Amino acid sequence: MRGAAWWLSLALALAACDDGGDAAAGDAGLGGAGGVGARAPRAARRRRRWRGRRGGVGGAGGVGGAGGAGGVGGAGGAGGGCAPDPAAWPAQQAILTQACGLCHGEIPAFGAPFTLLDRDALLAGPPGQRRVDRAIARLKEGTMPPAGQPALAPADRASFISWATCGADPGVEPPPGGFDVSRPPFPDPGVRPADTETVEWRATDGGIGQVDDSYRCWSFGGTEVDRFIRRIEPVLDDARVLHHMVLYQVGQGPTDGREVRCGNPVSQIVYAWAPGQQALSFPGGGLRTGPDRRYVLEIHYNNAGRVQGVRDESGVRVFHGPPEGTEIGLLTLGPEGFILPASQETRVSSQCNVDTPFTVVASMPHMHGIGWKLESRVRHADGTEEDLITLSDWDFNVQLYYEIGMELEAGDQIVTHCTYRNDRGQAVRYGAFTEDEMCYNFMYVVPPPANGHCDGPVGPPPGDGYTPGACAGPGAAAADPPLVTGSFHGGRPSPATGGQPADGLRRLVDAETWLVDLNVGVATIDAERSHLDVRGTFWLSGNETALDLRGTTFIETLEGPSLQRATDVSIAGPLVAVDPGTGEATVNATCGRDGQVPYHYSVDEAGRLVIDVPLEGIEGVLRLFFE
Repeated sequence: MRGAAWWLSLALALAACDDGGDAAAGDAGLGGAGGVGARAPRAARRRRRWRGRRGGVGGAGGVGGAGGAGGVGGAGGAGGGCAPDPAAWPAQQAILTQACGLCHGEIPAFGAPFTLLDRDALLAGPPGQRRVDRAIARLKEGTMPPAGQPALAPADRASFISWATCGADPGVEPPPGGFDVSRPPFPDPGVRPADTETVEWRATDGGIGQVDDSYRCWSFGGTEVDRFIRRIEPVLDDARVLHHMVLYQVGQGPTDGREVRCGNPVSQIVYAWAPGQQALSFPGGGLRTGPDRRYVLEIHYNNAGRVQGVRDESGVRVFHGPPEGTEIGLLTLGPEGFILPASQETRVSSQCNVDTPFTVVASMPHMHGIGWKLESRVRHADGTEEDLITLSDWDFNVQLYYEIGMELEAGDQIVTHCTYRNDRGQAVRYGAFTEDEMCYNFMYVVPPPANGHCDGPVGPPPGDGYTPGACAGPGAAAADPPLVTGSFHGGRPSPATGGQPADGLRRLVDAETWLVDLNVGVATIDAERSHLDVRGTFWLSGNETALDLRGTTFIETLEGPSLQRATDVSIAGPLVAVDPGTGEATVNATCGRDGQVPYHYSVDEAGRLVIDVPLEGIEGVLRLFFE
């Protein structure tokens, strides 16, 4: 049944990472500098279009900030090509230096293609296409400076727009851009911790071509003995092409800093940097590192200015000291294995059930280009609820760490929702790369968790009973099917044999997940410890069918990471092709999904109906036994 268990193939991949993929197509979840005239990332351009077409100056970011600005156009440009007063230029240059000089300074940095501090260059070109016209458009659109960067003071904004338009526009309207977040940024004391040594993990052989987007990765090992990482700060080499950097903790990899393919399996974000972001410090404690730890540094380059012969050796400087004080760990919340239908708004969710108390120190929400809102809320064991962090009007070019300081107790639940606005015209799947999506809340917690990823279905556990789905057959609720613990197997099951099943409603009595290869690329499934807890029914009347499953799949890997995923399938429709001799059948689904759903079936010696549901994207089947 194509699509019935689509999530399984993705969940098995744990991070949908493609080690064989193009290193230049890496995770674009964290952004950095762009600038007026640079081509915005495709996902960013689509995100802006969802909010409404404002003219031809599309794109994320803007003058002096993160992201890339789009093409030339009239999104608020004004002035009609007038000649601004040269005597007032020094004051305006000071405003641009303060607001935009980080990227568009005398020497453009962080992927910005040119400076905005040269008056002649600012005013050159035909009316409507000058840099000054684009700057006006960005200010009026609210994307200059971009979200996460300090906004212009109202008086400075009005002064520049009035000067640039020769007084035709006083520039008094407040900027509409930016995003809302319920927590303040995580503070940085700005000093080197005492009693620490440093190691630098930096790019090597960093030749950068004349391309807008390039992702490159390098692998490193931890310290020779156990230490605490107390501070991480960026080391910036050639800022003209540097867009953003991410440091991942991964399960395995080289220790000598060699370049590796991007797409990091079973990984957690330890540190992320984009223009304007600060270092990360842990006074009084730190993250444990040592000879058994592996890290990958991912750098996104943007040579929008087409600088020739440029090389870069940027990276991070890690301050580490004795393992003393409070040990901090990484905990990742959020669902995996989801699909976002085309041209609609969709929310995905997951739940983390707290088994042992811990304190959330800081949080970093993470989505990709079509994300709009991330919410993590705590349901306390006493029935009260509390916001952990809520961020709306997401901009993937600005991802920061936020201060939390919340204590959680055993019995509490953290429910994480991500809302997406998919205007791409095609479905978008969970995955690590630019055109995929993610929903993660990366958290620093004390004490470190036993399992670094907490992801389960939202709502009561399957043991609480069976609630039929929308497409279940007549009488499903009264059938009260038992809770079945299904097993995992490597290889192929015996072939389907067909037969003549009788009409009626049947209850699920057993389930088996068969994978041709338990090694799914980024991890190896531990078949003995993985299982499926599920209830279900199957209804047949003439050529009408209804399959309904409700439960949870628990996946354990030999490498250590594990995850849970809701197994909710409800599909109904008439049979359009049945071959009793081979067991091949096709359902023309009219409820739960659209289109034809193929599967195989058998009637075994005990009279049970056995249905094989092919898994999508991975070789294997879900074998279901009904009686």
